[in-house]
Amino acid sequence: MIAGSALFLVTLVQGLTPPWDYDGVMYHLQGPRKFLEARRVVLLPDIWQANGPFTVEMLYAVGLSFDSAAFAKLVHLSYAVMLVLGTFILARDYLGGDAGWTAAAILVGIPIFPLWASFAYADMAWAMYELLALCALLRWSEQEDPTWLYIAGIGAGFAVGSKYLALGGAGVLGLWVLWRSRTAGWRRLVRNVVCFGGIALLVGAPWYAKNWILGGNPVYPAFFGGQGWSGERLRLYNDYHHSFGTVRTWTDYLLLPWSLYSRHSSFGTFQGSVEIPSFLFPLAVFWPIARPRREPRGLGWIVVLRFVAWAVGSLQTRFLLPVFPICSVLVAGVLARLSTVRFRQLRVGRIVFAGLVGGVTAATVLYSILFFCQVAPLPTVVGLETPDGFLRRRIAVYPAIRFIVDELPADARVLMMWDGQGYYCDDRCLVDAENSRWTQIALRAEDTAGALELLQSQRVTHLLFGRGDADFILLHDATGEHKRAALMYLQGILPDHCSIVYADEWVHVCQLKSTTDAPP
Repeated sequence: MIAGSALFLVTLVQGLTPPWDYDGVMYHLQGPRKFLEARRVVLLPDIWQANGPFTVEMLYAVGLSFDSAAFAKLVHLSYAVMLVLGTFILARDYLGGDAGWTAAAILVGIPIFPLWASFAYADMAWAMYELLALCALLRWSEQEDPTWLYIAGIGAGFAVGSKYLALGGAGVLGLWVLWRSRTAGWRRLVRNVVCFGGIALLVGAPWYAKNWILGGNPVYPAFFGGQGWSGERLRLYNDYHHSFGTVRTWTDYLLLPWSLYSRHSSFGTFQGSVEIPSFLFPLAVFWPIARPRREPRGLGWIVVLRFVAWAVGSLQTRFLLPVFPICSVLVAGVLARLSTVRFRQLRVGRIVFAGLVGGVTAATVLYSILFFCQVAPLPTVVGLETPDGFLRRRIAVYPAIRFIVDELPADARVLMMWDGQGYYCDDRCLVDAENSRWTQIALRAEDTAGALELLQSQRVTHLLFGRGDADFILLHDATGEHKRAALMYLQGILPDHCSIVYADEWVHVCQLKSTTDAPP
């Protein structure tokens, strides 16, 4: 309780600061802000993430309409609290004893979990809705009350209305409904599957219908492209998403559970050093022999199938978040059995149990405190530091953005190479949410002169280059195309065709020279 309270307090203070997380200022907040400016939901081809299911972000729009971006972070933190409570209830109801506290401690004991919770993301909501659907299905399988099936469909619908990736989770739960109904006769089987799937579809469908109508693709722009998305643009998009993880062969797929730990930085984006599942999760393999008092049937298979669904997509650790609560429950069941082991009248199992759970929780508390000291949010929260001062410390590109907004003319157009953080800028910033906008120009142009012509045709007046952005994309550059694009800028355009008008340690902004002033 003390550790949990400390984690919540530290995370709450982090959540009260201005949003500074990359995805938050790239699309979780920028998308609803664009909708508010347009006074309707629109297609955003250049912020592709904002075309996904946006149920949660529409809640953020409420805060933005009152000029409160921190509201989004607090909403996301609230979903994280509900996710922990749901994990506690699931373990308590089916495993009994102190298993609820154990499962909650294991989940919160994942070092990256409090950090994710404090950001303006949507992942905690997605995971919470999937867990809600699962809990309702477990109740339905016990009581055969169709009301629980309806609730499960609503939960799954809100999940697929929050993230494209939830389609995999909904599919797994649908298979579970099919399996549980296999002995009930084909009429009831069809009724149960259609009831669950139909309600989920009805709740989540509006976002997919919007994309189909406006962009020509229900999962725009994934898989099939759509308005404004050429084949080359879609290929670069796919290359980036498939660059995560360590999978190259079938052997790599089999080794994925091991690689998530041994090569965890390959599966991470932000704070890759701690984007790692709980070290206790491997204990879940002992679930079949732990023999809990009241076993929630099928949980192990749901984890396996959910992992398979993740493995065929973008291999990012954060996208496994909906599996973490279930794994926490499985491990809690294993540890509950372990705690009964005695050796020479000593409760050895209980000692090991306390050491494992206490160890991971203490490590997370320590990391959260260290991260809290690094971010130093308290001066901003209590008014001793301005939001502008805080953002200058936390977002590398923010000082350059302030220069663009404060110093450049209204008709300036700044191409932000490999940087999509546009929330604190205005229409002068041409964001690169897909991490390939400049690379597409370089590929089409083939040489410096052609690139300059394309930039001029797009009315680009300035280029923004961030060292951190370039370093990141080069880590995900299997084809070498981003490297060639970077060299075209650094060796071809910057020396002869650009004048630096702003520079700091990480970022510079250069103004393109007119073609008449450019050397031959």
